[in-house]
Amino acid sequence: MLQENVRKTEEGHEPRRRWFSDEYFDLVVWQSAGDGIVGFQLCYDKDRAERAVSWTRSRGYGHFRVETGEDSPVKNMTPVLVSAGAPAKEPLLARFSEASRTLDPIIRDFIFERLQEHSQWARCTHGALDWSVTRRATRRNGHDHADYLGKTPARLMESV
Repeated sequence: MLQENVRKTEEGHEPRRRWFSDEYFDLVVWQSAGDGIVGFQLCYDKDRAERAVSWTRSRGYGHFRVETGEDSPVKNMTPVLVSAGAPAKEPLLARFSEASRTLDPIIRDFIFERLQEHSQWARCTHGALDWSVTRRATRRNGHDHADYLGKTPARLMESV
């Protein structure tokens, strides 16, 4: 089940960022004060072949494969998102439906509706190199965690 990872509230004019996670998903939702959800990124299959579905109000959809940058044990590179074509929609919807039962219904329904929109899946086109994964894996108290680093990537939110 997706659970919220409570963080210090963002300061400034950026939309509020909320992060939810479980063993399979990481979900980051950007919400503005008056306009509701302005974007989200749903990372899935974190332990095998991590991919991400991204959506913003102004740019639409993107589907990416996470290129970890970890090709060498002596060099730690920054993960980036690269184009991955259309996702396998039905398994993703089924898994998200199960994992999101504890989410705020407004967030859950909004994301589920975006994931269901058939016509948009073939047009997952906005530039993968504009997006960078802003989290890193850490280990605390014997458990794996993902820490989101820094502010929202500028390119992601510049036209939200």
